[in-house]
Amino acid sequence: MVRRALVWIGGILVLAVLGYSAYTYLGGETPFQLGGVEEADRVLIMAAAPDDTGALVAQVIAEADLTQSPAVIASIEPSLTVTIPGVTYDALKDAYAFGDGRAVAEAYAGAQQAPSEPLPYIAVPAEALYDAVGAQGGITVTIPAQMNVFDGERLFTFEPGERTITAEELPALFRGAPYLAPRERAQLQEDLSVELARLVAAWPGGLAVAVEEGVLASDLAAEALDTAETRLTEAHVR
Repeated sequence: MVRRALVWIGGILVLAVLGYSAYTYLGGETPFQLGGVEEADRVLIMAAAPDDTGALVAQVIAEADLTQSPAVIASIEPSLTVTIPGVTYDALKDAYAFGDGRAVAEAYAGAQQAPSEPLPYIAVPAEALYDAVGAQGGITVTIPAQMNVFDGERLFTFEPGERTITAEELPALFRGAPYLAPRERAQLQEDLSVELARLVAAWPGGLAVAVEEGVLASDLAAEALDTAETRLTEAHVR
């Protein structure tokens, strides 16, 4: 079924058609088991959720420098232009639908001025993300400009300023974010990146257990996940 949604950003009305990607039809996110990367100076962390078309994408992507404790976070623009082999999509966030976190890491590595080996990654699937945000009572971000997002059933209004975003509101925030001005979008993504890092660090039962059980996805081994967990606890931006 196809649904239509109206999105108001800064007085601009946007009509979005909500559908599902071929990847979603084929089963969506795939659980992973513990990987073999035993040490990592840097790691990509990302969170997936449907975009305003219903396609499953990486809504938040960040690079964490684990050589420092606490880790230093650099937010990555999800719409960064990349090459995704075999498809016409060219936004980094879209790579998630063609291979989960590994595909995002590979696309990001190829987009660098000096292409290198893909960074190891920690990926939070949509359902796990919403559950975790709900369990901790929301995440705190600063809304840079008023956002009014209609998802086809309900109108969500986000006033400027610091506020706690609930699990119920998060999908609407993701849908509205791409329509912000570039600088405003970057500010919001920075806040989301830090909140994601801290959410991952506080994962109930620990990261290694979550990956082993298929709740989260990563190519890091257990010891490397333990290190990441410790250093992401008080993560901050540069």
